[in-house]
Amino acid sequence: MLQINNIFNQKGQSTKAEDTKKTQCLAFQVGKDLYCVDILNVKEIRSYSTVTPVPDSEEYLLGILNIRGEALPVYDVKHRFGYGKTEISQGSVIIIVSIKDKNIGLLVDSVSDIVSFEESEIDETSAAKASLNSQFLKGVAFQNQKSYIILCIETIFKI
Repeated sequence: MLQINNIFNQKGQSTKAEDTKKTQCLAFQVGKDLYCVDILNVKEIRSYSTVTPVPDSEEYLLGILNIRGEALPVYDVKHRFGYGKTEISQGSVIIIVSIKDKNIGLLVDSVSDIVSFEESEIDETSAAKASLNSQFLKGVAFQNQKSYIILCIETIFKI
C-alpha cells in the first residue's frame, strides 16, 4: 500500500501552485491510454485485492472492498468506459479517490507517474474528447510526447 502523503507539502497545503497555475495529477494506464485525476482527490494507491461482489449492481462495479473498516465500492475504469473488463495482473492497482466526501476505488492497469500541467498545456476542446463521453473529461494535456486524458471523476461514477 502506498500512501500519498509525500505528494502534499509538509503543511498539507494544496498542490495547485497559485503563482504558476499548475495542477498536479496522478497518471495511470487503462489499456494503452494514459489518464489522470487531480492529485487532491487521491487518498491511497493499493495493489489489487479481491473484492466482494454486489448483486444487482452496475456491470462496472466490481464489488466492495473493506479498508480499515470502511466498505468502499470498487469500479473497473476500463469497463466503465466501454472497453471491456480489466484483466487482473500483477500490475493492477486500486486507486482510492475521494468524490464529494465519499471514498471509492478505481481499478486500473497500472499507475504511471505524478505529472504537473500548466493551464496552457490543457486542451479542453481536443478531438480526443470525442473518444469518451465529453462529460467525463476536463481536457487533454500533452507533455514529453505523451497525451494524458484528464478525467472529471465527479461525473464518471454515480455518487
